[in-house]
Amino acid sequence: MLSKRMAELRYLEECYNRNGSQIIVVYGQKYTGKKILLEEFVSGRNAVYYQARSCSWKEQLFQWGREVYGGSKEEYGYEELLDGLLPSKGSKQIIIIDDFQNMIKASKDFIRRAAVFLDNMPKKQAFLVLCSSSPGWVENCMVKQLGDTAFALAGLLKIKELPVGEMQQLYPKLSQQQCAEFYAVLGGLPGLWRHLDMGLSVKDNIIRRILPQNSFLAAEAERLLHAELRETAVYNTILAALAEGRHKLNDLYLHTGYSRAKISVYLKNLMELEIVEKSGSRTGTYRIRNHCMNFYYTFLYSHMSYRSIYTPEKYYEVFIRETFPAYVERCLGEF
Repeated sequence: MLSKRMAELRYLEECYNRNGSQIIVVYGQKYTGKKILLEEFVSGRNAVYYQARSCSWKEQLFQWGREVYGGSKEEYGYEELLDGLLPSKGSKQIIIIDDFQNMIKASKDFIRRAAVFLDNMPKKQAFLVLCSSSPGWVENCMVKQLGDTAFALAGLLKIKELPVGEMQQLYPKLSQQQCAEFYAVLGGLPGLWRHLDMGLSVKDNIIRRILPQNSFLAAEAERLLHAELRETAVYNTILAALAEGRHKLNDLYLHTGYSRAKISVYLKNLMELEIVEKSGSRTGTYRIRNHCMNFYYTFLYSHMSYRSIYTPEKYYEVFIRETFPAYVERCLGEF
């Protein structure tokens, strides 16, 4: 996988090797391989990791302090925590904070205070890596919330979905057709491909790894909506309509009954999450760009009742087998 992320790895090395402490943001969709990339980058270096929670700022500091100091007291100061992570001397300390948007939402001063603290500690250098799996939030909300503090960031690195050709190189034993079919189901997200069995055919993977009721892959579309969005009923309605071929705003308006203004707002939110994309400027068309979501709304959402009563084998034969080749061709032609 990392052979396909050499440009990103070089960028991290470049930022790390700059003089003084640095703060950068690494972001991208879930399952793009951010964690594997960072594991490779920190190999052989001093590094610590913190998973930011969705909680109050006081609770955040308590949880982080418990991990740093072993929970020796009830309250910790932010500067106290950073100071405890930095070595008194030696190489630059890497500090990775995952889901850092939870820190910003709890305290807009988080990055400013970190930058000021690090600037005042020239003998203790740090490389603070802020990670996020919410690209829409980073690109559309972060700078607005940070204001002038955004200038404290030394760089932004977006980890993008891999194109089908690079996924083919990751799995050289797959034929070109097999890779295209897997890609139409899951897109270029290596983290999702790990849930497949490459010893099975595409058909058998769909039957065994996606169609069962407790399937991780089938539930991923629902998890994404519930984790990122409210009013999932509206989003389900719009996404189902898009999957059925209603690509224009007027088509969605006639089918859903929602106002054009409302549909436009929800489409904008879906585009920020990189679930939907628009082609054309004025009379544009909208399509589901996330392949996992597209497969779900095309083949599973529309026949949900039958999925509960049919075996996976029968479901595949009745609802997927005949139209799947055309779906694959359409996916790879549009995206």
